Amino acid sequence: GNQIPANRMIVSNKLILIVLLVVANTNLVYTHDQVDPFSVDKPAFGIGNNQVIQPSGYGDHHGPYPTNAWYSNALSVSNDIYPTEGTFPIATFPTLTRLTENGIDLCDPILHHTDKTFASIFTRDLSFNVDNIEKRYIKEYNDLYFKESWGKKLEATFVRGSPYVTLNVDGSIWLDFVYPVTKVNKDINGLDIVTDDQFYISTSDGKTWGMYFLNDKVTLNVTLDRLAITVVDDYVGMVRIAPVQNSGNKEILEKYKNNVVTSGTVQPDYANGKYVFEWKGHDENHKDIENVFVLGVAHHLKILDSSSANIVAPDMYKTVKGSMTGNN
Repeated sequence: GNQIPANRMIVSNKLILIVLLVVANTNLVYTHDQVDPFSVDKPAFGIGNNQVIQPSGYGDHHGPYPTNAWYSNALSVSNDIYPTEGTFPIATFPTLTRLTENGIDLCDPILHHTDKTFASIFTRDLSFNVDNIEKRYIKEYNDLYFKESWGKKLEATFVRGSPYVTLNVDGSIWLDFVYPVTKVNKDINGLDIVTDDQFYISTSDGKTWGMYFLNDKVTLNVTLDRLAITVVDDYVGMVRIAPVQNSGNKEILEKYKNNVVTSGTVQPDYANGKYVFEWKGHDENHKDIENVFVLGVAHHLKILDSSSANIVAPDMYKTVKGSMTGNN
């Protein structure tokens, strides 16, 4: 058919974009008492405020913005329906994370199952908080990586598949836990003081978190109820946090604690019918290095670790710990 002049195409795209923005900001709220959920009648909608994903969360970045990105919940804010900041968790894997006005909530998901379903559900294990931080926004992002900033005092880097959450801090740090802390490198009773540059913090529910301070040793002060820990002095530098499942996992986390991922991309390889996942990073001397990833959710990891699992037609993948076996 006839070609549309370029200038007309630009005008058309602008008009379409305006329409989409108008629709996106016209929020519709449906309440269950308005209609029988099994009715075939058209439901009644009212106008309300349920806008929880805000493009302002991209800070100085200009659109178009990614849609349905794995980190989209980083843009969630509180509103009339969801009054709690950080309501929606981010599936970083292997951890689940949630962003708050004070820092981040962390979850090492465990397997929840019934006779019909398996799920990894966000249940907060601990919170990493920094005093006097600013309103948060996404500072950098690409396919498998994003960096959240709360101003000069806190930035957090999340990489899909990396066991570490990486934080750059300039300020006063405090942690709070859902379950009482039982160990900080050793058994504790409350009001304990421990000084080191890496800590293994265990709680009464059986979970352990590795915490690595890469720039200096710090002193941790445990409260009497063992539900909170404060870093005695202000800290300036990088902190990395990761869940520790076993002793082998602990050794690997220590080995790669200085190796920081700075980007992650996914590129289609059309000629060979596959996608190429690529992560890039550097060590403390900013030299390119290998890194470690955990590409699985809680129930997948449990199945792979099970000696009774019946694995058929296996694919083999080279990993730090050897060959990983999994179903095609």
